[in-house]
Amino acid sequence: MIRVTYDRSGAVWTPSASGAACGREAELVFVSRLVRLDNRDQLVYILEIGRASRVDAILLNGWSRWREGLPEKLKGQFAFAIFDNQNETLFIARDTFGEAPLFYFVGADRIVVADASRTVRELAGCDLQPNLQACADFLNGGYGTQDSTFFDGLSRLPAGCWTKFHGTFSSPITRYWSPAQFGKDREMACNPADQVAAFRDAFDRSVMARYQPGSTAILLSGGLDSSAILGSLIAQGVAPRDISCLIKTYRKSRDWRDERSLASLQRHFGLAFHEIASDRHDPLQDMETWLEVLDGPYVSYGHSVASNLLFEAKRVGWHSLYSGHGGEEVVGYGMGRINELARQGRWFEVWRETKGMALLGGQSRVRIMRKYLTHNPGYRRLERHLLRVFPDAQQDPNVSLNDHAAALLGEFGTAKASSILRSDHDDLMLQIEALEDPVQQLALETINQSGRSLGITTQMPFYDRDLVELSLSLPSSLKLQDGMSRYVLRAAMSGRLPDDVLSRQDKFDFTDPFVAGLVAHKERILDLTQQGEGGLLTDLAHAGRLKRVRDQLARTGTGLVPEDAHFIWRCSVLAIWQGQLKTSSGLSVQDASAGQP
Repeated sequence: MIRVTYDRSGAVWTPSASGAACGREAELVFVSRLVRLDNRDQLVYILEIGRASRVDAILLNGWSRWREGLPEKLKGQFAFAIFDNQNETLFIARDTFGEAPLFYFVGADRIVVADASRTVRELAGCDLQPNLQACADFLNGGYGTQDSTFFDGLSRLPAGCWTKFHGTFSSPITRYWSPAQFGKDREMACNPADQVAAFRDAFDRSVMARYQPGSTAILLSGGLDSSAILGSLIAQGVAPRDISCLIKTYRKSRDWRDERSLASLQRHFGLAFHEIASDRHDPLQDMETWLEVLDGPYVSYGHSVASNLLFEAKRVGWHSLYSGHGGEEVVGYGMGRINELARQGRWFEVWRETKGMALLGGQSRVRIMRKYLTHNPGYRRLERHLLRVFPDAQQDPNVSLNDHAAALLGEFGTAKASSILRSDHDDLMLQIEALEDPVQQLALETINQSGRSLGITTQMPFYDRDLVELSLSLPSSLKLQDGMSRYVLRAAMSGRLPDDVLSRQDKFDFTDPFVAGLVAHKERILDLTQQGEGGLLTDLAHAGRLKRVRDQLARTGTGLVPEDAHFIWRCSVLAIWQGQLKTSSGLSVQDASAGQP
């Protein structure tokens, strides 16, 4: 028997229970509330169904035609479950990048799927205990794994995957798309100008497909990504007076670098800005709300600042917000090109290209250059000699976990060594690694669920499958050229944005305002992180480090280093979440055979 919630945001299958047959080949029993099919027109044409067909009809007709091949045919944002009455199997799938969440639980007598962790817990029929490995990983500064959650027994279907259940037995999870799979078919056969034009066209299509006149604003930072969205809209005929811009400012923070770019954009286009001051913002503001919404500490250090923009958007009446999130990963910085050139012994070009990396990371070009000189045998011999004479000092790491928690954590969520440490790495390897990082899926999921809770859709046009596949096909010379990182995006936006915005390569570091906000609200943090008997902090946190950081914060907070500030913030978030843990109930479900809403 299949039971569904009133809006099909969750479903329960009880294989052992009999239910009335509906007479249909298959039923769409769950579909994410965040569904968006970017290739909808193409699908209805291929499936030969009416242009006005709803998502239900597209998915069910697609299932009838392609079966397990359906997800690969879809482009956009989706998560769904189809129950096949003929084979008595439940098929679940999730979109390419993980924009739409999909959680599931497999119990002794039921399978539950939903687009929210809390909904799954409410429908599971049993109490799910906190996943202590996930909690230890969070406290240690990790981002979990692509399939884990903060509750034992509750799983997440990874992005770009599908699986199916027959009874309570599941098939292996199948990856139908990944950057690594696509990256094997590398490099378009055309000249650079055509490649830039193709990138611009794909980006423009993605931006305009998400445009909602009258209710849309841009989260404008002054950086290249959000500015590119602005430039694309205007180039496609949207008048600047019709574009609302929501910005967060740090006018009291030293070295706030975004101000110059924002002023330039404002002068160039005659824009009106809606400003939210974010200096000394409380890093724990509204944290209880977001932990309830997300059903766990799926939050970043800047979540409270970003969520302030959501509250303001709701107050003003904007229902759709453009975000430049993902631009760095989708376009890429071209860092791997430097190693490609070094392996070929093209040292003058290596030196030229280090300019962009130095501006981005605030490092000297000489320091960057040293990493690549190891491809020279003579330099390797000299470096070995110098290390014998002047060995590197061994630094004592800041330990976040006690011995028990470290043993509990084991290999959970352990990130493999970055490809940039490999002597043979190239740019494609680094871009694939960035796109595959679990933090990307988590960020997309968190951004979308946070916005949805306030009735706001966050539009992220860089996460477009056609655009990503195109970017993966580009040569590294279009990612880093003449010391300019992310060259293809700059070239695509040439003539659309002010020159100083196009050529900008530095970034504002939000760490200082974060630490200042933490110190300004230290009383609550000190209260939250008191260690009593029992509790997650007592069980997991390194007591010595926690005491040291608390003592420093209690005195003045002056000199609190970012690593310690982040550590005590994580401790505070975990303490808030533990205080919230409780079982929710009361979500109504109905028999799927009773008809679809």
